[in-house]
Amino acid sequence: MIKLRVSATGLAVALALCGCQSELRSTPKPKIQVLLQGEDPALLENAIIDVGGEITHHLPIIGGIGGIIDANQFEVISQAEGVQRAIDDANPPSDAPERDCWLGGSLEVQLENSSLSWRVFNFSDADVSLSQIEAAWPEALDSLLSIEVNGSDANIERSDTPYSSALSLPLPPGASTVTFNFERAVSAVNQSDFDLTLKSEQCDVELVPAYPDNHNDFYYSRVLEADRLHQAGITGSGVTVAIVDSGLWEAEPLSMNTEGKPRIPARFDAITNKEPEEMSDESGHGTHMTSVLAHNAHAGSGRDGSFKGVAPDVNVIPVKVFDAAGSGDFLDIIRGVQWVVEHREKYDIRIMNMSLAAQPRFYYWDDPINQAVLQAWRAGITVIVAAGNEGPDWSTVGSPGNNPYVITVGAVTDSWT
Repeated sequence: MIKLRVSATGLAVALALCGCQSELRSTPKPKIQVLLQGEDPALLENAIIDVGGEITHHLPIIGGIGGIIDANQFEVISQAEGVQRAIDDANPPSDAPERDCWLGGSLEVQLENSSLSWRVFNFSDADVSLSQIEAAWPEALDSLLSIEVNGSDANIERSDTPYSSALSLPLPPGASTVTFNFERAVSAVNQSDFDLTLKSEQCDVELVPAYPDNHNDFYYSRVLEADRLHQAGITGSGVTVAIVDSGLWEAEPLSMNTEGKPRIPARFDAITNKEPEEMSDESGHGTHMTSVLAHNAHAGSGRDGSFKGVAPDVNVIPVKVFDAAGSGDFLDIIRGVQWVVEHREKYDIRIMNMSLAAQPRFYYWDDPINQAVLQAWRAGITVIVAAGNEGPDWSTVGSPGNNPYVITVGAVTDSWT
């Protein structure tokens, strides 16, 4: 792929709102991915074929053809007939630190009966050993009776609060569930009443605080005063939004509007270049953004008749450009935008949300993602993008957030201060 650092960022409420960043996949050497631009697509295809390359993307929205070639053929292909511009997958310098922690914890826990369950993720390809667990809980729960990892007892001794113990518990790659079983029911407590830390040799994972009734009250509709619009009957009905992200888990609050009617007229997977009958979302970011936009359930706070989603009756079209690791290829992103523009009239797409940001590498008008986004703007689509996860220094607003023809959104957090 062409290795710009791309972040899946929030609604464009912001990869800024959730603080996650996505690193782009790299094409193994000696193969590289290239984007060729010119006026005659046949000549661009011939340029790739003539050096023994493979054509992967047809991108007429920017006059481009994407393909994979041998790295040592790049200079040759750059001089081929009809090639006005060739971009290879050289990554711009980055000061992003290498990953030193392969563990992550879910932002929410499940409180049920007398147990707290916490999803923990091992992002590496091998087991990571937990070396210590520290826990503190409300005295009203009395003793901690046991700790289970993926249903297996960790064989700890019964303990009053707080608990701390060295141990050796392997976490396999992927998701694991760590369950704390208490003597009394957890119904009267909240996630913020617990202090939990899991330690490995490399790093610690701490449970973050949560607002009261975190599962039932999302708060932001009230903060934005979108609840006033809901009360007035303005819920996004009749508007279709294409969400260019990591896909969508089609749970009922997101796949149905407030009247219980289906509201996903189409789906497009730009990675496979297919229109699936049902979308998936291995990374979860696209589902998160869709929930902010369109969750159809009533809010636990705010004015009567308000909803969890800002626009709970919009139609949504998930366009998948990020994989399970949150990795994205900017040729897939352009292909996703191209599909949205091509289907604008068929599905009456009026808004496109792109909660992602690539490190700026070109003037905004020369940036291939921006070139595709400008075509969406020319087609009458309002484009909402994220500012990115960096700042406030020069060049830290990513592409396409640096495009003056889009609405760029940033976000901050109070970090519980």
